[in-house]
Amino acid sequence: MKIICFDLDNTLVDSVKAHTKAYNRVLNTFGLKSKTEKYMFSKLGRPKDELIKLLAPKSSKNVRDEINKLHDRYLSSGYFKYAKGLKYSLEILKYLKKKKYKIAITSNCVRGNIYVILKGSGINRKYFDLLVGGDDVKRSKPYPDEILKVSKFFRKKPDFVVGDSIYDVMAGKKAKVKIIAVTTGYYKEKELKRYKPDYIIKNLKELKRILWKK
Repeated sequence: MKIICFDLDNTLVDSVKAHTKAYNRVLNTFGLKSKTEKYMFSKLGRPKDELIKLLAPKSSKNVRDEINKLHDRYLSSGYFKYAKGLKYSLEILKYLKKKKYKIAITSNCVRGNIYVILKGSGINRKYFDLLVGGDDVKRSKPYPDEILKVSKFFRKKPDFVVGDSIYDVMAGKKAKVKIIAVTTGYYKEKELKRYKPDYIIKNLKELKRILWKK
């Protein structure tokens, strides 16, 4: 049995517009300044508490908690429709299923957000054997807890972790799993190299080349 873990945002799915619209609606409710999609693109992938501190740095914990809840509500109520699958996502998922891989998502998004973002992007949940969100573990990435949960579920360490951010690489390193970093997110090859993933690819289609060697 071979197991592969995928990050969600900016790895399988472009959800920047969906998250930006949901967060901006909440920020405006609290009289806070809207953020651009470019800004959100640079911040996604972080632990959610850290992200909200960046969006509302002077707000109390109670307000930040409310921002968190309202973002999830607005995302689920309609903004998820702005998510779209990245190029080659469906192609690689079909390929992996054909090759009998077990496929997991390990994301700092809460489980409910994973469901609706996949729905919005048109990627069927049937491709995944396990979904692990930030609310399923005590500590989200850069900690390894999400990957360790996958290991526990399958009773075997994943063969690879695929992600676009330094947080994915850090989590994979701590879990002692081989890491494939993809430059479809904010972090480009030069910065990803500093964290020493096992492989760096430009898009998910290149994943076939690595897996074929194995």
